[in-house]
Amino acid sequence: ALRVKLLPREKSAITHRDTRNVEAYDYYLRARALRATMDLAQIPTSLHAYRKAIELDPGFALAWAGLASSLIQNLAHFPQDEKLSLEEASFALQRAVALAPESLDVAAARAQRAVFDHDWFTVGRCVERFRAADDDNWSIFSHLLLMLGKPHEAAAQQERVRRADPLSIGGAWALQFHLACAGRFDEAEAECRRSAVLPGGFRAMHWEALRRKIALGEIDAAKAEFSREFNQEAEFLLFAPRLVDALQDKVEATAVLRKALADPLSQDQLSFISIADCAVLIGDDDLAFDAMRAAFVEARGLMAVELWHPIYARLRKDGRFKQILIDIGLIEYWTRTGDWGQFARPLSAGDFELVPSY
Repeated sequence: ALRVKLLPREKSAITHRDTRNVEAYDYYLRARALRATMDLAQIPTSLHAYRKAIELDPGFALAWAGLASSLIQNLAHFPQDEKLSLEEASFALQRAVALAPESLDVAAARAQRAVFDHDWFTVGRCVERFRAADDDNWSIFSHLLLMLGKPHEAAAQQERVRRADPLSIGGAWALQFHLACAGRFDEAEAECRRSAVLPGGFRAMHWEALRRKIALGEIDAAKAEFSREFNQEAEFLLFAPRLVDALQDKVEATAVLRKALADPLSQDQLSFISIADCAVLIGDDDLAFDAMRAAFVEARGLMAVELWHPIYARLRKDGRFKQILIDIGLIEYWTRTGDWGQFARPLSAGDFELVPSY
């Protein structure tokens, strides 16, 4: 009656919803929308919506896949119930694979679980699945490419994602991130300005802009921005107000960050990475590496992609960075596949070196 003209992909999405239960599909869409806000507080709500969709239609493969990937995402930020969440994630992934083994949603869930397990060989197979599909709707594909050392291909893929959905705050944030990792800082800044009016993700967008300043060596400007934007922030960064007060005194600032690193309320991957970022800001490499080991080796999760952010480019010259790559299994993957990407290259006698990506 409305004579709406749909794009081919929209027609396909409506025709192949994977469920005939309208209410189940509604809960599935709610879950996806909640995750897309980049609001960490919405992740548990999205889990509830996925579970409701499955309750209404136990054969809904996309809901099972979404539940599995959302549970893994949840563990990066709320690791307290790891055993219980991993059990549910494993069961959800098994159901999704059994129901729709060729689905890209299932490939995304499988890849995210593989990242959590540092199983880079499965990640590599999922990358090939996405590459063969040639789909422009998957930020996870961009992230996987970057994790395996392909920043330029990752940025190109994320540009396709953003063009397909220019109003997505998650897609806009990811494009900034990947452009920066590929050394395209001016374009990352332009995307930051373009997406400033989009709803959601305010803190994440500001934080990414701040990290670019640190990566470019604009330390005084970065400190001023941190003090201005995060002086009352105690949700995104629990330690931020204390660090603002101590920022001009390296000894005092280090003490604040060391306390945060040991804080029982900050034992998640995002907090560890934020502490590492702030350690780079104040120039404490030892603290940065302690936080990075906590984030990438001891705490597992989807944020392994953060290893290749340019904020850590200078630290890649340190042997401790190389050891992190060895400990999480990336070097074994690159050695056995011969696909070293742009960040590292093999040397003689089983050694390797890290190189700039741009």
